[in-house]
Amino acid sequence: MGTPTSTATGSYTSGTKLLTLNLPTGATGATGATGATGSQGIQGPAGSDGVTPTISVNSTINVGTASVSVAKTSNDYKFTFTLPTLPTGYTEKYVCISSRDQSMTLLSSSSSSCSGTKNKILLDTSP
Repeated sequence: MGTPTSTATGSYTSGTKLLTLNLPTGATGATGATGATGSQGIQGPAGSDGVTPTISVNSTINVGTASVSVAKTSNDYKFTFTLPTLPTGYTEKYVCISSRDQSMTLLSSSSSSCSGTKNKILLDTSP
């Protein structure tokens, strides 16, 4: 088939007895109406439950042989750290990390108030 603007032609090859025709194609017709909506497909497999796990650190650091353990309860993973005895040149202090701007403030004691998250840290006291 030719293009819509081609000329109709024909040829015959006597040795092979082959008749070749070139006919122009018709113009493109108008788009038809949209068909009916098909039936509902099969149900797909269930997806994940969409629960985001939480990861937290035990606020108490144990003293002993250095280690870390993880306990899982539902979707909560809690890390507990055990450190050797307090190293020389360090002291335990508490800091407050502001939930507003993530700034860190050194607290005077473990019972000091905090408008964020209170954390125990090891502070290097050596010059």
